[in-house]
Order: sequence, then C-alpha cells, then structure tokens
Amino acid sequence: VFELAESSASFAAEVVDVVRKEHNLGDQKLEVQMAKLLLGPWQKSANTRVGLPPQVIVIDALDENNGGAEFAKLLVAALQKGHLASLRLFLTCRPEPIYEETLVSSSEGLSRCLSLCFEQGTDGRATLDADILQYLNQELPRHRNTPHLQALAVASAGLFVYASTVVLLVNPDPNEVQKTLREEKE
Repeated sequence: VFELAESSASFAAEVVDVVRKEHNLGDQKLEVQMAKLLLGPWQKSANTRVGLPPQVIVIDALDENNGGAEFAKLLVAALQKGHLASLRLFLTCRPEPIYEETLVSSSEGLSRCLSLCFEQGTDGRATLDADILQYLNQELPRHRNTPHLQALAVASAGLFVYASTVVLLVNPDPNEVQKTLREEKE
C-alpha cells in the first residue's frame, strides 16, 4: 500500500483518510486490512486516475510470508470482482501447489504463471547463466570472462540476487571504504 500510495496522490489521500479514522487496523484480519487499506481507497480514487497508464506493483516472495496464500486468494477474488482496475500485479513465489491453485486455476484467466525454475542443463538455465555472466562482466570488468566469474555465474543458480550480492561485496561503496580507512588510522 505504501509504495502504491507514493505513486498515486489520489490513492494516498484515501489511505490517509482511512488511517485517520481507524487506528486499530493493524489488529484486524488480513481481509479487513486489504478491504480498508487497498480495495476501498483504490476504488474511491479511480476517477482521478482515468486516462493514466496502469500502475504496476511487484510483490516478491509471496510464499515467505505466513499469510501469503491468504493474501493471494484475496487478490484473486478482488481481481475477479474488478476491484483492482488499472492495477497490474506481478507476484513471485516458489512453485508450491497452493499458489499454483490460487493464482492459475482460480483466477479465471486473469493471471499467467511463468516458471523461472530452471534446472541446470536446460535451455532456460543456460540463458539465465549467460545473462548473469553478462551482468557480472559489466559490474566486475577487471574479471571479465575469467573462469572464476564464469563459475560464479553458474553458482548463482539462476538467481540474480546471488550475483548482485557478490558484486556488492567485491565492489563496496567507495564512501564506506574511505570511512573504514579513516577509522582504521584513528
């Protein structure tokens, strides 16, 4: 809700109105929170967004939250009822049956499932490894196409977050390096 409110002033105004009126929303069930903090404000602010491009929201690692499956079911129900018009949702999760059932079977064609689980040795995984190697070559030019960089791309197992974490460790923020050097001198 917060990031959506940052991108839509009319939605933000509706959310602020709700929060001012209802101080105990944090103690409410997920269904109540969603209705009052997302669905209601989104619908009330719809007229001010006419003609604007759809908003895109990414909800990552849905399966890593205890309420993720319930949240997915509520989202699908809201989509089916047309309560989230002009909102595009991109949800990521592991390929678990509860999410496949909710997001694909129950969504009546409103969603598409893309599998990003590529086993080593498949064409999809080879493409991911090549993309990650390209990213690593760009971010670590002194190690371009070296065997250890190629091994790192494969070790990333198709996960850009793994590769980007390594890049952050290898290329620390120059300001932090200077700060550390000053601290060591003192």
